[in-house]
Amino acid sequence: MDSFLSNPAFGPTVKARIRALYQGGLKIYTTLEPSMERQAEQTLLNRMTGPGLPQSALVSIVPQTGAIRAMAVGNAPYGPNQYNLAVDPGGGRTAGSAFKVFTLAAALEAGISPNAVYSGYSPKTIPDCGGGETWTLHNAEPVGGGSYPLWLATADSVNVVFAQVIDQVGPERVAEVAHRMGITTDLAPVCPLTLGTSPVSPLDMTSGFATLANDGVHCQPYAIAHVVSSTGKTVYRQKPECSRAIPSWVAQQETAMLEGVVEFGTGTAADIGRPVAGKATPEPRYPCRTSRATGRGTGGCSPHPYGMTTCCWPLKACRSSTSHRPRSGTGPRRHRHHHHRARVLPPRRRATATGTATGTATGTADGPRHS
Repeated sequence: MDSFLSNPAFGPTVKARIRALYQGGLKIYTTLEPSMERQAEQTLLNRMTGPGLPQSALVSIVPQTGAIRAMAVGNAPYGPNQYNLAVDPGGGRTAGSAFKVFTLAAALEAGISPNAVYSGYSPKTIPDCGGGETWTLHNAEPVGGGSYPLWLATADSVNVVFAQVIDQVGPERVAEVAHRMGITTDLAPVCPLTLGTSPVSPLDMTSGFATLANDGVHCQPYAIAHVVSSTGKTVYRQKPECSRAIPSWVAQQETAMLEGVVEFGTGTAADIGRPVAGKATPEPRYPCRTSRATGRGTGGCSPHPYGMTTCCWPLKACRSSTSHRPRSGTGPRRHRHHHHRARVLPPRRRATATGTATGTATGTADGPRHS
């Protein structure tokens, strides 16, 4: 509704648009896929709805166009508040370690190698981090110690490594890259930003991850495909609005690194038996800062694979923090490395295969759906 009422194509004033919406006899065709929408709602109902559970949201986007195929919330009915958690980061809701993807993109773009080695010892104090305040932080996962190449620190989500990376790259650059990739909210350009301390929406996070799935090209998300008047005339048709956000090789390299998150890192629960790239923040219970975002492709042979990028996480209003205490993990991993220099990641590996963490984004994206 907001996208309709804010669009001057449907009337010169908000009052005129309201009249057109409710009295104009319009047929509004959306991009939503009914079967995917039902699956998204059922997933949140089954897994994240009930007394004592946090609010949650799920969004699926077609990376190549920005068309929204599914959007659902759990434990947060639209109701009298008329508030959609999937599109608004209100209440201080943050993305946690999933935000590290933007630090990683900025680092790769700045020329930092996936094989660059950093200290993993926790706690870590960085004086004047990124030109700002001194920052002391801890690893959230039961990892640390020794040396970590960047690709392994990504898979294991090592906080102290990403603190060193944002100090090296600069928080302003990370914020700028995040905005290019799809984040629309204000971001505090400080080092803790790499741990997701600025509020973001599930829609923005999905949009940002979709940029990786689309080879570095960002497409503005949209939900209205076209509108037909009472006389049968098409009065509006949305065209994808896409532009390059990051170099193609950066998107390809980062996707290859994010595959390790699911293969042997913190996101093994998202393993669906096929190539998957994603980022997660596992915690023993529902977290304040948790998200999992992935893309699903049709394979590496088609030059234009049409698939989904899905973001799903529990949402709780939390206060931003610059210190993360160690917490217990969610289970054993397939591999555990603390000193790992022998294995290197091939630079700029072409990796188009990605996958969904929740299993809600299925099917192919074709034409718009009628609502």
